Amino acid sequence: MNRRISLPYLWTRRSFVSSLVYRDIRNRYAHSMLGLGWMVFEPLLFVLAMSLIFSRIGRIGYAKVDVPFPLFFYVGVLPWNLFARALTEGSRTFVNEAELLRKFSFPREILVAKNLLLFFIEFLIASLALGVVMLIYRFPPNSHWLWLLPVLLIECMVCLGMMLGMASLNVYLRDVGTFLGACSSIFFWLSPIIYRVEPKGPAAAILYLNPMAGIIEACRMIILDDKAPSAATLLFPLAWSVALLAVGYGLFSRLEKGFVDAV
Repeated sequence: MNRRISLPYLWTRRSFVSSLVYRDIRNRYAHSMLGLGWMVFEPLLFVLAMSLIFSRIGRIGYAKVDVPFPLFFYVGVLPWNLFARALTEGSRTFVNEAELLRKFSFPREILVAKNLLLFFIEFLIASLALGVVMLIYRFPPNSHWLWLLPVLLIECMVCLGMMLGMASLNVYLRDVGTFLGACSSIFFWLSPIIYRVEPKGPAAAILYLNPMAGIIEACRMIILDDKAPSAATLLFPLAWSVALLAVGYGLFSRLEKGFVDAV
């Protein structure tokens, strides 16, 4: 495909993209009683389980935070879930859409954009439960919430670059998807989901090499600390987003021509 994808082009193909997103949501929850409710109920169950473990059983160590632990944890796990979906399911984008690739001719990047949009919609629906948790603990929205827009944009850029590269490699080497699934568990503990990153020291420098560390900390600064995220907090995620987009799109451009034969 010679034509490169762009936001204006995505807008012209919005019916196609939206139909693919609707198909995926319908197929995923077709035989479920709760349907889309699982997007809210599942993370809430996870938050409840982790809260019982860390705020009741494991009081020492990780759970020493200055806000209610369920709220603290939920603010961290929401952006993490978006990243984890991109890391695991996103890496299988082209393999899972093999039939579509064989039957139709269109810019292949549109499948990655479709999956990212799907993951982001699920993220927004799951965020509704955050409002409930905030009401329970009487944490009202604050004037810094507009900062969430650039923070989430950076995360989406990280996810997009990662998905383009890993999904392209996974077409030819299926172990990539399995390997990233295993890495997801490791990244969970290396991300500040159940703890906060100390502002200074070698540990902070190492943790901030993980793009999700800065993104999660920025979300907590905005929602829980009522302040704008620092430039230092977003420096690594922004650098990662640019690097991953460049590398991911480079890999995709080199490998795209053989997708139909390889899938």
